[in-house]
Amino acid sequence: MRKTKMNKTKNKSRVVRRTKTHRRISTGIKNVHNLFILDRSGSMDKVRDVTIRGFNEQVQTIRDQEKKSKQTQIVSFVTFNQLYNEKFFNQKSSQLQELRAEDYIPDGGTALNDAVGKAVTKLRNELNGNKDTAVIVTILTDGEENSSREYTTQQVADLIKEVQDKLNWTVTYIGANQDVKLAAQTYNLKLSNTMRYDSDPIGTSKAFSKLSSARTLYSASLSTVKSVADVTTDSFFNSKNEVEDANS
Repeated sequence: MRKTKMNKTKNKSRVVRRTKTHRRISTGIKNVHNLFILDRSGSMDKVRDVTIRGFNEQVQTIRDQEKKSKQTQIVSFVTFNQLYNEKFFNQKSSQLQELRAEDYIPDGGTALNDAVGKAVTKLRNELNGNKDTAVIVTILTDGEENSSREYTTQQVADLIKEVQDKLNWTVTYIGANQDVKLAAQTYNLKLSNTMRYDSDPIGTSKAFSKLSSARTLYSASLSTVKSVADVTTDSFFNSKNEVEDANS
């Protein structure tokens, strides 16, 4: 009789321990890194003001998502013309200041490859295989590559494929004055993560507005998965596997 009671006691202890372990299991991505790569070439001058407002809108969207989802939102921001300009890297959204007119003065060419290559490589190396951080890269340009000296198109395409396939990053591309579908094919981008827009104030404003909506949905979806490996990295703008149109 005593032996039976002892076994029952042990079994109860095991049940309690299992229950406690089960309660510790939680879902949802806790850390999100937002990397912005923004064109600052001369052709962006005509939409300078709306671009500044649009970027600040993204920052506010990220802050709002941090409050709603309890995710730690980190932001890195680079601009480029023929030169690469790192505005800030690896900053908490709560520490960010709004982009000002004196911070964004368009001129020069479009070294798209160098900007994407440097920024993505730096972030990949800093995260160093971190499996607890979801990454979304946003590339916005109103023109095609014409000024890079360090990275070739093929090198950037291979890099994008690597971070998408091996690290499960979400890479998005917003383009004007170009064949965005061709750009997606060239750079190994997923069509549903790309968007075309008109490079005028109205078109640029629509592009940023759609980006905010898509970013909100993306952030919300992260609360339903257990790990970065489970994050859906396509269908950022639509689920039709085609280039999104900012005007639609």
